[in-house]
Amino acid sequence: MKTMVRENEPIERALRRFTTAVAKEGTLRLARRRSRFESAGDKRRRKQRESRRRERRAAAKLNR
Repeated sequence: MKTMVRENEPIERALRRFTTAVAKEGTLRLARRRSRFESAGDKRRRKQRESRRRERRAAAKLNR
């Protein structure tokens, strides 16, 4: 991930752009998840939980 500081841009704003880009990309979430061992059952439960969350978000988006 690369974030260039624009001309006359405060470093705080560039840092905020970097932070939002990393969050959107999921880099930090992936690193935290891989920091410890995840059993097959835990992996299955996590994937089901993520799937339900995606479905809920898609349904909420349609209901707007």
